Amino acid sequence: MFPIFMWVKEYKGLKNFEITFDNNYLINIKDGVLSIERNSDTINISNFYSNNNIEGVNLLIGKNGVGKTSILELLTLENYERYISYECIYFEEINRNTITDFCNLDYFIIYKNYNYGNEFEPDFIIERYSKKKLKNPNKFPQICAEKIGIVKFHFFDENDDKDFFFSNIKKLNSGIKYQSKEKIYTYLNIENKFNKENFENAKMIISIKKDIYSNSEYFNEIKDYLNDNKDIIYSELYDSLLLYKINENDDISNIILKNYCNKLFLREIYYCIEYNKKQKLEEDPINIIKIIKEKIKKKYSNLPKKYLEYFIKNSRKSFLRDFYQKIIDISENMAKLTKNKNIIKVIDNKEIELLKFYVKIDEYDEEIEKFLKFYDSFKILDYKVYKRLKENSGEYIEEIISIYVEGLSDGEKIKLQYFSTLYGVLEGEFKDKKYITLLFDELEAFLHPEWSRIFLYELITELEEKYPEKKFKLIFATHSPFLIADVLAKDCIYLEKQNGKIKAKTDSGKKTFGANIIDLFKNTMFLESTFGKFATEKIKWAVDKIDKESYTDIKNNTEVNYIIEEIGEKLISNKLKSMIEAKLENKDNTKEYYKSKIEEYKTKIREIEEKEREK
Repeated sequence: MFPIFMWVKEYKGLKNFEITFDNNYLINIKDGVLSIERNSDTINISNFYSNNNIEGVNLLIGKNGVGKTSILELLTLENYERYISYECIYFEEINRNTITDFCNLDYFIIYKNYNYGNEFEPDFIIERYSKKKLKNPNKFPQICAEKIGIVKFHFFDENDDKDFFFSNIKKLNSGIKYQSKEKIYTYLNIENKFNKENFENAKMIISIKKDIYSNSEYFNEIKDYLNDNKDIIYSELYDSLLLYKINENDDISNIILKNYCNKLFLREIYYCIEYNKKQKLEEDPINIIKIIKEKIKKKYSNLPKKYLEYFIKNSRKSFLRDFYQKIIDISENMAKLTKNKNIIKVIDNKEIELLKFYVKIDEYDEEIEKFLKFYDSFKILDYKVYKRLKENSGEYIEEIISIYVEGLSDGEKIKLQYFSTLYGVLEGEFKDKKYITLLFDELEAFLHPEWSRIFLYELITELEEKYPEKKFKLIFATHSPFLIADVLAKDCIYLEKQNGKIKAKTDSGKKTFGANIIDLFKNTMFLESTFGKFATEKIKWAVDKIDKESYTDIKNNTEVNYIIEEIGEKLISNKLKSMIEAKLENKDNTKEYYKSKIEEYKTKIREIEEKEREK
């Protein structure tokens, strides 16, 4: 079940706006009547984009400010049951106008259902939303709700994963800047079985930092305060603020706990100094540090675990108690993990990183997966708590144990972020969903143009190989021409602002599928969004010259060739070169070319003969 139409009264820049996502249907609103009819003029080739599981692809194309992101937001908007009602439409109703009362609605979305001949399931379902509480909202048919999922991927926030159950359709907004380490590990392991060349240089690293306290805000605040009162040597200050010194004989568990307890100690010192300042007490801050330090060491017998257990017992906030307990747990889990044959110590650098381990990803290891899942639990399983923890207390797991992937190009990093996040969603929240709409918000802003060019192919291949039992609809918000050459004209939706109103339209006459990317670049909208204005005009001038002049003239045109060589994006420069060479396919041009070459070679021979005579 996929969205095929949406109408919105007003949302951000969209006003009385309608958009169709499936051109097999003519859907219109006129004089208060919603009509749904089959489009007899369109040719529909099933499985055009894939052998089995890609229902369709849409591109939302337009400049910034024409509502591309707003449309995706509406498709995944958080809605509560009391504001939503549903209307079911059956097959026989398609042949006549369908009337629905939408005057008091804020927006509605029409979904096409795939009932495969089941007469008890509706063919279409209209999701209607109103800010006014509905008295008797119709429930979404459960047999349909269990199948549907919509997820929007974007790169802008570190992690704002939100999932909504209220509308009965599973909806998810997923940031991809931070991904589950467990999902990355599992994805790389699976990908290694499908294609060893993908991410072949990828290495997952676990790094334990040497010092997480001297760069903390607490340390800097204390240092600034003490320096205002007396001259203190940095090394002496550092030693005095260090509760536990890390020794060579310490095991991994103790290293992690000492690191973290040193930071907790700094926090205690900071609060004591702040209290004294507010109370205008004149007690020597250095003396305060010494007293607190001696008291802790005496009470906890120089054992960091006992010191941390004190905070677990006495913290007033439950999420802090949970976090402190997890620090103890992960220190013990990490100590066990270092004995695993697939965890290899690669560095013991006392200046930069205390310890660094390489995680082998070419074979699946359940112990590693469990450790990474536990690591993720600090951040992913209850992100709101984690966010509060980070904002209020400056606590976050990455400063204690950092896990990342090395050996990837910038393009591979983005690819891994997208596909491992996709894997996490489809194997997690959407595991039982059969019909899934994937929304991508201006992904080209973060992709190298060449990878943007092949992204759709890579994505479809990924979905076909790994999720053959599911069906997908793909919707991209874009202003780049690189995706357009892979998509049919009927699936390209152009958003334009006319007289202050945003409208959506298609242009079947503008053939996009398999189009020359350079020809698409001639469209000023795309060029302006990709290159600077000056570069745009120069490239357009070069393209015009190549179109109009002969092969020989172009080959001898110093400025055209200079521009081509100076273009940083090789996809563009190589295409311009191929346009020049294509002129040789014309017989007259070929004859002219070889005549010029003969004259060129004759001139070179004369020059060589003259040099030989001079000898």
